[in-house]
Amino acid sequence: MIEFLRPGALWAIPLAGVPAVLHLWGRVRARPTPFTAVDLLREAAHTHFSTERLRRWLLLLVRTLLILALILFLARPGFRGAMGGGAVRGVLLLDASYSMQASQLGESAFDRARNIARAVVQSGDQWGLVVFSDRVEKSVSPEGDPNRILLALEAARPTFRGTNFSRGFAEAAKHLKGAGPIVFLSDGAAHGVSTGTVVWDKRCTVVAAEMVARRPNAGIMGIHGTPPPWAEILGWGENPVRTWALWQGGRWTARGNVRWETTGRGRAIVPLGKGVSELALRSDSLPPDDRWFFVSGTRTPFSVCLVNGAPSLSPVGDETYFIRPVLDSLSSAGMTVVGASPAHLASFSFSDQSVVVLLNPPPLSSAAGERLTAFVESGGGLWVTAGDRGGASSLKDLLPLVSLSPGDGAEGLEWCGGDILSGLEGLLWNRVQADRFISGDLRPGAQVVVRAVRTKRPLLSVHSRGRGRVAFWGSTLDRDWTNLPAKPAFPVLVGDLLPWLSGPPRGEGEGEGPLFVGDAIFLPGEEGRPLSVHRPDGQIADGMGARSVGV
Repeated sequence: MIEFLRPGALWAIPLAGVPAVLHLWGRVRARPTPFTAVDLLREAAHTHFSTERLRRWLLLLVRTLLILALILFLARPGFRGAMGGGAVRGVLLLDASYSMQASQLGESAFDRARNIARAVVQSGDQWGLVVFSDRVEKSVSPEGDPNRILLALEAARPTFRGTNFSRGFAEAAKHLKGAGPIVFLSDGAAHGVSTGTVVWDKRCTVVAAEMVARRPNAGIMGIHGTPPPWAEILGWGENPVRTWALWQGGRWTARGNVRWETTGRGRAIVPLGKGVSELALRSDSLPPDDRWFFVSGTRTPFSVCLVNGAPSLSPVGDETYFIRPVLDSLSSAGMTVVGASPAHLASFSFSDQSVVVLLNPPPLSSAAGERLTAFVESGGGLWVTAGDRGGASSLKDLLPLVSLSPGDGAEGLEWCGGDILSGLEGLLWNRVQADRFISGDLRPGAQVVVRAVRTKRPLLSVHSRGRGRVAFWGSTLDRDWTNLPAKPAFPVLVGDLLPWLSGPPRGEGEGEGPLFVGDAIFLPGEEGRPLSVHRPDGQIADGMGARSVGV
């Protein structure tokens, strides 16, 4: 189908009739004139005027076509279809990395790219879609109903991940299997080619649409605890230097500058302290990548068994997607992580584990429940999160809540933990919302750390069981039920709760963590050795021959 970039010029088409009007207007009627014998003259004139009439009509046609050609040239006609003609089969390559969140005139680069992609799909050609960051986020082949592509575009969202152009082009080439156009919709960030050369099939035509101008930017990619501890920075722009600052213990403890090389990579040596920390770069045109929350200097190395109750082939849909980066930062402080499936809990050995984290578990067998109960009572920590698998109810004897039931509607959250996990108090809990959650009544001796603002129902509750501790989070740790994983409170919550659940070091006294009423303190010594206990009222109890005293 022919389309015109300047259809207004077509209004001039009637001007093509001007030569015909002038031709007809200029015709002179013949006037009769008496003459002598003209037989030979009449024959000669008949031959001459027939040729002249044909010449004049051809000249009129040429003049008309020249005017039409000029009008069409000004209207700039084109053919709907790829690169000039006919229906085509191509792939839209949409960049969903964190830099695409940069805005100009109130519209993000990602939204502009998605609008362009939507218009291309609606043109009538056959298009596939590849949404990518530093990995392939979504891939749809060109075959089938174009509405699939439009639905995938509507569902696409920018991520907080980096960019790797090579992976996007490689996925697009799989769909094309030969010649075809690739429409590349990206901001062209320099770090997208920092991992290697971008290569695609030379039979494919690449059309690049840069969404925003390349403004200077730097982003924090991670914290590494290997001596000396350092932060990895990616940056691009004319000025390869950016200022950083470290927030620890309620104040800014260190500042410095980081310079990145021509490859876009740089290192900042960061003096890590203990507890929850925040590394911040001086704000630039893209603020989301200028802050990094992490945990360092935990009091005692411990191990965590991570049980994924709802694994998914899609990384974003997996229950461990958001908690994994936090656990990676904790591993630099000495924590180790092992994985297990819910089906293996009945036979899993917990002897080397400090904490077990059950993410949206399915209903567990009685054997698995018994092993978890024995693990907690012997001093282990257990963290259970809710979800659509419904397995939390099978652990009702272990949880700090009884009579579990779904919450009614979305709720904002607030901290109410008192002295329990006091490091969570200053976080912006009013920005966290639970769209769905499971709650219940507190078990005797249990305490609430985070609750719903409107109904005051517990969201995060804890209690002691034997020598161990149990925590229950009444929502998910992904984005299905709550926005917590996208808020700064999330890494701090994980970084404080896991060490607290690991409890005091076994056989080494009470440690640094707070104690509940009913907690047991285990003191080193020989059996039968007399102990003196100084009570809060000032009295002393002597002659106790036990190794443990309830507080």
